Formats: sequence, structure tokens, C-alpha cells
Amino acid sequence: MTIETEKFEQENKQYYNELFAVLNSYYKKYNTLNTSRKTYFLWLYSLSISGKDDKISFKEALNDRNFKRFVLELNDFGLEEYLRDHLSIEMYHRWVKTEFICDDLER
Repeated sequence: MTIETEKFEQENKQYYNELFAVLNSYYKKYNTLNTSRKTYFLWLYSLSISGKDDKISFKEALNDRNFKRFVLELNDFGLEEYLRDHLSIEMYHRWVKTEFICDDLER
């Protein structure tokens, strides 16, 4: 393994460790919120508007990462803002760059 490869692997490991730690703390906030069937139906409605047709039960939704983010965002816990406030500047910019690439791949 070359020195460049080792450096790249170390930087990636540091990035993902920091990112996962911050994401875990973000999603833990979900456990402090009340989630109702009304919120679940609102989420399903938002999916239908966006053209996504996820048919999962309320019970399944309670453990779904996308539903958790929806609930958090609905309660003014925005993921982007949270990451901006809790990641280092360098790591946040890297995450933003990665998000744009992933968004383009999904289209």
C-alpha cells in the first residue's frame, strides 16, 4: 500500500467516524419526540406528492430513517443545520459535496 493510499484511507476513516457520530446524535433526538399516526399519514402524503410510493406500516415507519428525518425536520431539527453546527468546517463541506453527487445519481 502506498503512502497516498494510506493517507486517503485514514482521511476517509476520520470523515466517516465523525459523520456517523454526529448523525447518531441527530437521530437520537427522534426518541424525544412524540410520533403520531397523523404525522405518519402526513409523511405518506408527502411521499405520494414526490412520486415515491413507499407502502410501509406505521410500525415499520417508526424505525425508518427517512420517516425519522421527516419527523425531526417537522419539529425544526433540520439535518443540514445540525451537521453544519456539529461537524468541522472541512467535514461539513465534504458532506455537502457528497450530497450533491448522491442527489445527481438518484435522478
